[in-house]
Amino acid sequence: MICGIAGALYVPQVGIINPSEMSPANSIEIAIWTAVGGRGTLIGPVLGAAVVNLGKSWFTQILPEYWLFVLGLLFILVTLFLPRGIAGLWLMRAPMTNLLTERRRRSHRRHRRRQSHAARRRHEPSRHSVSRRDLGQLRRLQGA
Repeated sequence: MICGIAGALYVPQVGIINPSEMSPANSIEIAIWTAVGGRGTLIGPVLGAAVVNLGKSWFTQILPEYWLFVLGLLFILVTLFLPRGIAGLWLMRAPMTNLLTERRRRSHRRHRRRQSHAARRRHEPSRHSVSRRDLGQLRRLQGA
């Protein structure tokens, strides 16, 4: 559905649409928008599209023959140093929220581990453990 809306908004901008408009280069550029802006968010690809297209407008006026090299370098640098893109920088600005979420997640994992360990001890006695029934019989024998 989002692709349909994007196509409906794209045609009035271009005027006419033909198969050459959907070349692999355009698809790769859209993937770069997403990588630069940030995957996993709605605002990330929008930010990436704005940054890449502003860079394209500026760089193609100065050195048009090197634009594709700059685009490739941008993609590599973002992939290596900003795996969450520009939106990831914004998400890192709220470390307490992320920290609290991570603490809750770890606490939940620890709690589940303790529960499963206790359940194993309850239901799978080792050869050195004594069951409650055996313990009760032992106490009765000691008292008599």
